[in-house]
Amino acid sequence: MYFDVSRIPAYRGSCNIRLHLPEEALVALEETLEPLEPSGAPTRAMLLDLAEGSIQAMAVEQACHYLKQALEISRQVQAMSSLQRVLCLRQHLQPWSALQDVKEVDEQLRRLNRSLS
Repeated sequence: MYFDVSRIPAYRGSCNIRLHLPEEALVALEETLEPLEPSGAPTRAMLLDLAEGSIQAMAVEQACHYLKQALEISRQVQAMSSLQRVLCLRQHLQPWSALQDVKEVDEQLRRLNRSLS
């Protein structure tokens, strides 16, 4: 891994997630997301970080939005490397399982699972 000045906001966002400072993390990560290619692995990783920060901030709808975007990228490029992290983040949403947004994440996960079978 190499250090790149353009990655500083991503590093700041990731550190703030680990420090449980979700508001600061979300600001830094959203800044990082803007210049990325819409369907690449870095975008998928940033979306998952944004989802985690949103969960910490109790912004469930926003977290689901980011998870659904990350899952769509995974489906398009047939990259399942981040699926374990998606499932872990989904577990954090368990208290809100009755919400429509969480149900939509669950449905997208089921569709992705069927397409892999």
